[in-house]
Parts: sequence; C-alpha cells; structure tokens
Amino acid sequence: KDMLSQIKHLRTENTTLLSESQYLSVEKKELQDEKSALEAEIFKLQSEVKAREAETILDLNLAPPESQLREFASQNNFTTASEHAFQQSQIMNPVYVLPLNSNPQSYPAPDAAMAMSTSTVKKPRARYPTP
Repeated sequence: KDMLSQIKHLRTENTTLLSESQYLSVEKKELQDEKSALEAEIFKLQSEVKAREAETILDLNLAPPESQLREFASQNNFTTASEHAFQQSQIMNPVYVLPLNSNPQSYPAPDAAMAMSTSTVKKPRARYPTP
C-alpha cells in the first residue's frame, strides 16, 4: 500500500512538473519574441538617427551657404555675417586726419594742451570723517 501511494504521488508530481515545464517554455518563447521585436525596433531607430545625422552634418569650420543665411535672416530679421561685417566695417574703421599745414603752432601737441587746461578733480572726502 505504501508503495502504491508513493507511485501515485510521484505521478502527480510528474504531471505538475511537466505542466510547469510547458509553461516555462511558452514564457521563454514569448520573451524571445519580445526581445527580437525590440531589437528590430532599436535597429530601425538607429538607422533613422544615422539618416538624420547624414542629412545634417554640422561642420563648424565651414560657413553655411549664403542662400540659407539670407533665408534665415529674412525669416528672423537678422543680417548675415557678411552683411554684419560690412556694416561694422563702415562704422568701426578709424578715420585719420592729417593736417596739410606744416605750421606746428596751429596744432599744439597733446601734452601742451593738457598742461594748459586746469584740473577740476578734487580729492574725495570721507563719508564719515574721523575725529
């Protein structure tokens, strides 16, 4: 009797283990399918990123085409770098005036002009005088 009960118990345990094994194999297959789907999606996204990178290669050492600069400037009310440089060159270049008269008394030296003017700068006073 003891042997029969033991055999019965082993059979039920065997069926339980078989069903668990089948369940685990189904789960494993589902996980593998999910993994392959995720890998395919990752590959697709990586190829999209590479395609976008190829479209917009930024070389900071190269100036963008003038047509793009003008289009950007007209859309945003900006001037292009070359226009800005031209405007700055008109404003920022120094103007040299050379006297045609060779008389040195007409144009006194800057040191002489400074010596003639009196200084109006006074020594600052302390806010709170010390006794």
